[in-house]
Amino acid sequence: MGASLLPLLVGAGCGYIAIMDHDVVAAHNLHRQTIFRESDVGRLKAECAVRHLLTLNSESQLVAIPRAMTPDAAMTLIPEFDIVIDAADEVAVTYALSDLCKRRNTPFISASVAGRMGYVGGFCRNAPSYRAIFPALPDRVMTCGDTGVMGPVVAVMGALQAQMVLDVLMDTTPSPSA
Repeated sequence: MGASLLPLLVGAGCGYIAIMDHDVVAAHNLHRQTIFRESDVGRLKAECAVRHLLTLNSESQLVAIPRAMTPDAAMTLIPEFDIVIDAADEVAVTYALSDLCKRRNTPFISASVAGRMGYVGGFCRNAPSYRAIFPALPDRVMTCGDTGVMGPVVAVMGALQAQMVLDVLMDTTPSPSA
């Protein structure tokens, strides 16, 4: 999801963005992670994303954090940011981020795609948390490997997520986290 929404945020002039991802670029994901190129395969996604995004807007302040999102990492990083954007591949990370954002009163914009379906939502701050809408982890969590992922669905959900982020940052009414 991040590969679709990041160019929209950077192109819109969003200031400081930290990109946290421990994964490497894989050839089989290029159809939906269009920020990357074949020459990036095997390299860290966070570092490649920063390199490519700076060619879109050299005035952006972008930081690559090439490590996994864990509860400890979230507790350290979230207080530094005005908004948290969830583009995680693991729903357990989504719950952990939402729980922390709710406690810290930080807007949380989450999106996910499985197959040809997806969702995007604004949570926390003055809105319900992710856990309030989805109280418990499902018994079976579908993964990209189970369902496949259609690139255009990722692009649409990423664009909607970027719009929600911009709405929060510009304090529009109604707000996704109102």
